Order: sequence, then C-alpha cells, then structure tokens
Amino acid sequence: MSTPAQVDAPPSPAIDAPRGGPDGQLDYDHCDSPAGTAVLTAAHQDLQPQYARMYAGGLFTGGGDSGGPPGFELRPYFTNDSLPTPAAVINCSGGSDCATVGIVVAVDFDPGNELGVHPAQLRDSASTWQATGTVTLTDFVYPEQAVGHVAGSIHVDSTTPLVTIDGTFDHAFCVGLVAAVL
Repeated sequence: MSTPAQVDAPPSPAIDAPRGGPDGQLDYDHCDSPAGTAVLTAAHQDLQPQYARMYAGGLFTGGGDSGGPPGFELRPYFTNDSLPTPAAVINCSGGSDCATVGIVVAVDFDPGNELGVHPAQLRDSASTWQATGTVTLTDFVYPEQAVGHVAGSIHVDSTTPLVTIDGTFDHAFCVGLVAAVL
C-alpha cells in the first residue's frame, strides 16, 4: 500500500532520461539558432540574398499502427530572423509574423539512408513559389533521446521558377519542432 507521501511526490526522472536543458531535460518551449548555423546564398525576387540561421525540425513517420515502414521527414527552415520559440518558427515558416521571407525545405528518407544526397522540395515562407533541389546530409543524429543534430549542404538551380540556392548548414534540432505520426 502506498503512503500519501509516495502518491503526492513528483515523479523522479529515469536514470537515462534525455538531457538537454539547464535542468537536464529537453527544452520543448525554446529554439535557439545563432547566426552562422546556415550559410546560404539565394537568388530570387522574393528572397534575401543570404540566410544565416537554420531551425531544424522533422516528423517521424510510419511504423507503429500505420503499418508503413518507418521514416523521417526533415523540415529545416532557413531565415535571418531570431525566433525564440517553436510557435514563432511555425508562424514564420507559414508566412506570418516575420520581418523577412525564409526558405522552407522538405526532405524524406528511411532509417539507414540518412547520409548522402536526397531530393528536396523548397518553397518560400510566403508560398509564392516552389522548386526542387537536393540536400546532401553529411551528419545526422536523430532527435530521439537527445537533442539531435543535422549538417550538410543544399543546392537548387531551378529555371521554373527562376531560383538558385546554395550553401551549408550545421545545427542541433529544435526539439519543439519534432513530432511523430504512428
């Protein structure tokens, strides 16, 4: 039988609980992307000529009740704005509440095939154009039991619409921008 003190006591973290925030827990309420986490150059009438910040998020797909194979949809967002929360990143990547237009990228891959060249879909955050390109991942750590990390390069050379994007990125995931669909 439990004593009242045991029932009312807050749960203690597991010995192998994820670490990341100042109290040792992953921080789902804040994003941090200092300038320099991305170095992208872009040429299109709706874009800034350079982007210096990457906010990395994604979606675990398949497996579980879906019956489909497990996968991951990497969803980085490139901007020059400092966006302190996942909600701010989501609003900005959707075209609102931003001083500048950013670049939204979508890359899908299966576990075991993270590194290398992947086809990518890109659009501006105002949704005035969409183009295809490639993302080459050189480092990838899933944001599961830790914050996770992604590094690589991006290349777009599209004639319709006329968009050119090149550059590199290297940063941790914003864990508040990572979700799972089972």
